Amino acid sequence: MEHSDPDLKILLGLINRTFNDTDLLYFVSFLHHHYTIYDSLEDAFLNGGMFISIEKSLISFEQAFSIILTHLHVPGSMWQLLPATLPASG
Repeated sequence: MEHSDPDLKILLGLINRTFNDTDLLYFVSFLHHHYTIYDSLEDAFLNGGMFISIEKSLISFEQAFSIILTHLHVPGSMWQLLPATLPASG
């Protein structure tokens, strides 16, 4: 997950029905933060280190994503990549 701001510029303008470039920059930030703590993305899906069910695994991932993003500082330089019409954070 090593990247620099210029690497992220290629993500600008990405649009999917439910996912845009802002969402993708948050997801990259989440992945970067997650992999500094864990060796595998699987850990984000486990409940206390155990698999219980697919439903609980998806809930666990959503909670991990939300908690980390709530406390995660997205570097200001990443926001400079986005169009000026989007709100800046940091």
